[in-house]
Amino acid sequence: RLCETPRSFTRCTWNLKPPNFKKTKGSFREALAVTPTPFLPQASADLQDKLGDVLMAEGASTTSEAGIELFSQARTAYQAALTVFTKDLFPQTWAKTSGKIGVALFMSGQFSTAREQFTILLQGKELNSNVRVRLLAAQVVNSVALGRSEDVQHSFDALQQTLSKQTPDFSIARSFSARNHS
Repeated sequence: RLCETPRSFTRCTWNLKPPNFKKTKGSFREALAVTPTPFLPQASADLQDKLGDVLMAEGASTTSEAGIELFSQARTAYQAALTVFTKDLFPQTWAKTSGKIGVALFMSGQFSTAREQFTILLQGKELNSNVRVRLLAAQVVNSVALGRSEDVQHSFDALQQTLSKQTPDFSIARSFSARNHS
């Protein structure tokens, strides 16, 4: 079931297979409509972030121009979340959500803008290891897309250095879907 009551919508579970995107997006939008942002800003921001995740997943499964529009909508949702999850108050959440904006830019073929986003984020000292590794990996892929071999090597070296500093139990999982940017 999807987010039936205002108390449960930050703990929703959903199946992101393509037939469920419409229902899932609708559930988050309904929850946003009934969430009084001034009184529950973190809940509203969390819903915006999750809506962005759903839009990103749907965009990644779409091979047409509709996918680019979904990535744009995801960026808008993430930016709305960042009005609450500011760098000063929620540095880890801010970095993670800002990184998602970079990925949305990358997925929509805006490689140069994504590069700028990743570069700014990676300069931050507030990143935890998990977020830093994800951003460095995204920067490697983005540098490949831009054809910037010197940046690929630099980003890969930074990624290797960051990984070498992790404890033996450190793990991270990420899936990438193929997307044609021609």
